[in-house]
Amino acid sequence: KVDEVEDTGSKEGFLSRYFRRYHAPAILSRPGKMFTLVFFSVLFGLGVYGTIKLPVEDSARNFIPVDSYIKDFSEAADTYFPSSGEALYITFTNGEEIYKSREGLATLD
Repeated sequence: KVDEVEDTGSKEGFLSRYFRRYHAPAILSRPGKMFTLVFFSVLFGLGVYGTIKLPVEDSARNFIPVDSYIKDFSEAADTYFPSSGEALYITFTNGEEIYKSREGLATLD
C-alpha cells in the first residue's frame, strides 16, 4: 500500500489571482479585444509616422576632426568643384610604423 501524502500544491499569489480574475476576462471580452486592437493599431501608426518624420542627417564628414586638414580639403573641393564632388581615399601600408612615428610626422614642414 502506497503511503498517501496530502498534496498541498502551491498557493496562488496576488498577481496570478489578479490576472485570472480581472485582467484576462477584460482582455478576452469583445470590448477588451476591440480596445486592444485599436490601442496597438494607433501605437503602431504613431511609430510609423515618427519613423517617416525622422530626419537623416548623417555624413562621413561628421567623423572627421574639426582641426583636420581633410576638413579643409573637403570644404575647398565643395567650393571649387560643387557638382562633381570629390573622392578621397587614404591608405597606409604600414599603419603600425606610421603610428609609432606620429610625433616625428607631426613636426614635418
